[in-house]
Amino acid sequence: MTIDRDRLARTIMFQRRYFYQSDCAMIEGCMDRTGSRKLLRFTIAFVNVGKGTLALGNPNENPELYEWSACHGHYHMKGVARYTLLNSSGTPVVVGKKQAFCIRDTVKFTSTAGPSHGFDCENQGLTPGWCDIYPRGLDCQWMDVTGLPRGHYTLRVVVNPGRLLPESNFANNAVTVPVTIQ
Repeated sequence: MTIDRDRLARTIMFQRRYFYQSDCAMIEGCMDRTGSRKLLRFTIAFVNVGKGTLALGNPNENPELYEWSACHGHYHMKGVARYTLLNSSGTPVVVGKKQAFCIRDTVKFTSTAGPSHGFDCENQGLTPGWCDIYPRGLDCQWMDVTGLPRGHYTLRVVVNPGRLLPESNFANNAVTVPVTIQ
């Protein structure tokens, strides 16, 4: 597994959003403060660059990997990705998390990828050469950068940080992209 670095870099944007205590983002721990917040939003795509299929199956039958989200009404995968914003000296200034909800073949990533194995939300997985895309408009697909000073930062995204998913190579799980806060 890896992250599509180019997609990540080209989808970075900033947005102001107001959060209420009743928002799913608050209830599920993606945001810890109410009120107007400045968000660093971005799209990520998990890519199966290996030779083997990542077959996860039905979330109902896998409590080690999934937890039910009453607020969203579907399962979330535990610890699928970690987001870290580093300042110019490499010190983490913001840490975020991604709550995956449906690992599936969204689009072909490589032209040589074979046909999809038909993974969906009830039978999750990722076919070699395919990617699963999480657009920047989704809940929790952000980092709260409210109050950070202007400057140059680095966004680091790690897929499968706890190594809960089987992989043949963990060395390619992290990517970084530059971010400038104006």
